[in-house]
Amino acid sequence: MFSMVSTVRPAWRATIAIVHSALKPRLTQPRVADARDVALNARVGADAHWRALVACVSNAYRAADGHAARFAASKLKRDPVFRHVFEHGLIPPGATVLDLGCGQGLLAGCAAVAAEAQRRGDWPAAWGPAPTDIRMIGLELNPLQLQRAAAGGLAAARFVLADMRRADFPRCDVMTCIDTLHYMPLSEQDDVLLRARNALRAGGVLLLRVHDDSAPLRWRLGLWIDRITRAVQGGGFEPVHGRTLESWCTVLTQLGFEVECRPMNGRLPFANLLLVARQRASRACTIDCVDVRSAGGSASQAAPGR
Repeated sequence: MFSMVSTVRPAWRATIAIVHSALKPRLTQPRVADARDVALNARVGADAHWRALVACVSNAYRAADGHAARFAASKLKRDPVFRHVFEHGLIPPGATVLDLGCGQGLLAGCAAVAAEAQRRGDWPAAWGPAPTDIRMIGLELNPLQLQRAAAGGLAAARFVLADMRRADFPRCDVMTCIDTLHYMPLSEQDDVLLRARNALRAGGVLLLRVHDDSAPLRWRLGLWIDRITRAVQGGGFEPVHGRTLESWCTVLTQLGFEVECRPMNGRLPFANLLLVARQRASRACTIDCVDVRSAGGSASQAAPGR
């Protein structure tokens, strides 16, 4: 018995030695990074940068308003639209930006932190240009939200208590409207879009985050969450009004925009879209609602009845 064991063990040792010698070059030689490694490392670096930006923006609210700080951290982490705007350079340097329904000023806060990162040389090279030297104006109907925007203190933005349905829009290069138009009837949405078109300079960009009514279950889920969020923030529990993607594109095309649609759900089960509507470089003079209707009907008529 002992002699059998003693003869088997050397055989196993010899086998292990042969396998180890064959694998030794692979085990000791460093692996050369391929394109997938480079892309993964860049993504990890970009994720870390965005987390740092979110922390900076949310912490700015902490001393004055704990709820605003928690909301900022949650919204910026989970909602992909803010990161997308800055990662793709949709607000160019030196632009005048009008943020309709600015809420507590998250877009302005992100822009300020991004510009500071660019000045420090800490802006991701793979991202679009940071929004340095911009002029930001935020319109907001809720006084409490404006107080929170001022409490953030990050951005040298001008926040104005105003109703976008009645306010005069200053001339601008970029206009943003994130999750706000569906709080007003379709006819009022038409009017806001028309005045936005007339306020944008030639080549300007209108950024609309909207819901696609043609996906009814996901659309209703997203709008109900928006209604609850608005009520918690003191904005009431008013009905919401949606459109299909086809209807959004129809009215924007009638207004002379070139429209690009980008899905904007992240990991959430909603029907969210970011519409990047670019004003043609050689824009004609301003138009009025009569011109839009003569071009084929208002957006209210194009949208499904509710």
